[in-house]
Amino acid sequence: MNQVTADTSDVYFTQNELGLGTYAYSYNIDDPLTGNVQFKQEERHKNGAVTGSYGYVDANGVPVTVTYIADENGFRMKIEKPGTSIQYFPNERDFFGESNLQLI
Repeated sequence: MNQVTADTSDVYFTQNELGLGTYAYSYNIDDPLTGNVQFKQEERHKNGAVTGSYGYVDANGVPVTVTYIADENGFRMKIEKPGTSIQYFPNERDFFGESNLQLI
């Protein structure tokens, strides 16, 4: 006998057109049936910079978050897990550029 169960997962998606050459989108998934937990958000700004983050729960149940920026200085990211921090840029100031990046 086959059994049908209700889908109890949460899935959210948003998308915005912010003007010529810009965009923003995000999604969030939390599926208790499969254990699939993940999110992503990203935005391209008028100055061409792309910023965002994504995250998931790994196979050991550990949450992982990656924050990134791509601009005229290249691609930089930071990976965060409880008890660790992996950075692919020298410091927080370098993550957002030498000056305060104007994200318009």
